[in-house]
Amino acid sequence: MEAKTDKGSFGRIILIVAGLIGGIYLLKSCFSSTSGISSTSNNNLPVTTIRDNVKIQPGSSYEIITSIGSVLVTGEVKNISDETYKYVKIRSIVYDSAGNQIGTNYSYLDSDVLPPGATSTFSVYVDCNTAQVAKVKSNVEE
Repeated sequence: MEAKTDKGSFGRIILIVAGLIGGIYLLKSCFSSTSGISSTSNNNLPVTTIRDNVKIQPGSSYEIITSIGSVLVTGEVKNISDETYKYVKIRSIVYDSAGNQIGTNYSYLDSDVLPPGATSTFSVYVDCNTAQVAKVKSNVEE
């Protein structure tokens, strides 16, 4: 026996889907459009980023762990701004003696929240050929 389909129901479904798509487009254009809004900008103003405000403190170090083929990078950062940051990412890069990157990885601070003036520690494991490690560099990422 053949199943019957209601062509009117199918048409209503098409209209509902088209209406939803149109509504989403309309909302998107409302929130992303700047028509009717005038603004001035000064391109000479400095832009402050998390890299400017969260600084890696002296004394960061690394330990070569040959048994697992990794370098463990540890250190501390300080928030030198008036802003609170959450989930700050630290990237560590390992280089060989020729300056070639031989491994990279990232991790987050041991504290999820970094208030103004606060410090937090970090630990990053970087897989690499541990016999070639010559230099390790860590950066705060956006």
